[in-house]
Amino acid sequence: MRIKKGLYCLAMAAGAAVVIGGNIWGSMTEVKPDPYITYKRVIYQGDTLWDVVGNTNQGREDLQELLYRVQMDNGITDPGRLQPGTEIKIRIKKH
Repeated sequence: MRIKKGLYCLAMAAGAAVVIGGNIWGSMTEVKPDPYITYKRVIYQGDTLWDVVGNTNQGREDLQELLYRVQMDNGITDPGRLQPGTEIKIRIKKH
């Protein structure tokens, strides 16, 4: 009888731990909405990064900050050497 009672208590404690742990894990892995709208643009002959990003931005965000983010997101180290046909992603903050 004591063994059954001990096993019952152990099973209840384990079940409670699973439920509590699942709730904690669920709140830690909650998907948050993306604060950005992502645009894909193709670079054409004669395009500059400044022009492409500026036309996509349309004054919604500080252009220099956006240019920096685009360079970091796309691994662009020298904007003057962008090749035609290159596709870049431009993430603009939602308002």
